[in-house]
Amino acid sequence: SGGGEYLLPDRDDQQQRGERIPSACHHHHGVASGTARRVGGSAFRQTAASTAILGTTEVETNFDQTYSLPANSLKVGTVVRMSALVFHTLTTGAETHDLLYKAGSTTIASVTGLDPADNSFSMMDFELVCRSTGVAGTVVGMGSLSTPALRAATSTRYSLMTGTGATSTQALDTTIAQVLAIAIDRQAAATDTDSARLDYFHLEIIG
Repeated sequence: SGGGEYLLPDRDDQQQRGERIPSACHHHHGVASGTARRVGGSAFRQTAASTAILGTTEVETNFDQTYSLPANSLKVGTVVRMSALVFHTLTTGAETHDLLYKAGSTTIASVTGLDPADNSFSMMDFELVCRSTGVAGTVVGMGSLSTPALRAATSTRYSLMTGTGATSTQALDTTIAQVLAIAIDRQAAATDTDSARLDYFHLEIIG
C-alpha cells in the first residue's frame, strides 16, 4: 500500500469470528476543509484544476484550491505531507516566479527565481512534523521541487526546507486555523498573458 495508509483488520473476518470491532479502527479520510480530525489520513484531494492566475501581478497570491487546517489540529509528532503540481500554461520566457507553500500568512517553504517555459510544470513534495504546539509552536520539514517539461527525461531539482540557514525550525501558531495553500509570486517582466494554475494538491495528516 502507499505511504501513510493504515493496514486494519478485515472487518468481515472479525464479525464472522464474533470479535468486537473497536471504534479506534475507524478513521476519517477526505473530510471537508476545516473539519476537525480524529486520526490521520488523506485530508484534502483536489478534484478540479484551480482558477488560473493571470497577468503581471507581483503580489503573492494563493491558488484557490486550499485546505483549512482546524485550530489545535497539530499535536507534537503530527506529520503533514503535501504534494502539488503547478502547470505554467503560458510564459514570456523572461519573467521569474516564486512558488511558496503557505500556512496562513506563514511561508513554510519556498523556491525563488524560477524561470518556467510554456507548458512546463513545477512539482512539489513536502513533509513536516510538528515539534511544539501553542501560539509559539514550531514545525520542521523538508522536501523538493522539480521543474520538468511534460514527459521530460530530466528536470531541475530544488531543495525545500523550513527555517533559515541558522535553524531548521519554522514558527507556526497551532492554536488558530491555518489555510494550507500553494502561492505564486511573479517577478521581473511578467506580462498580461502569463498564466499558471494548480492542477494537483493533496494533503495527508498523520497523528
